[in-house]
Amino acid sequence: MKKQIIVISNMDNMTYFFSTNHCQNHGLGDNYVPCTHYIPSRVEPRESVPNGIINNVNDLVAVFYDDMKEIPNPDSKFKLC
Repeated sequence: MKKQIIVISNMDNMTYFFSTNHCQNHGLGDNYVPCTHYIPSRVEPRESVPNGIINNVNDLVAVFYDDMKEIPNPDSKFKLC
C-alpha cells in the first residue's frame, strides 16, 4: 500500500514544509506550490538511494529536497505527526 506525503515548497527561497492537506491555505503566497508524493516509489538510482526506491520521508528529502531548507508548517492543524 502506498503512503501519501504532501510537501509544499518554494523554489524562489528554497524552503519547504510538510502538510496533511494538498490544498492547505497556508497564507505564504503563490510561490509555495504543493506536491503530493507516494511512497514507495521508484527513481533513477543515485547516491542517496542506490537501489532507486524511495521508501520513507528521509529518502524523499534526499532525492527531491536535499538542497532546500525545511521550515515549520505555518498551521499546526496540518502538521504531519
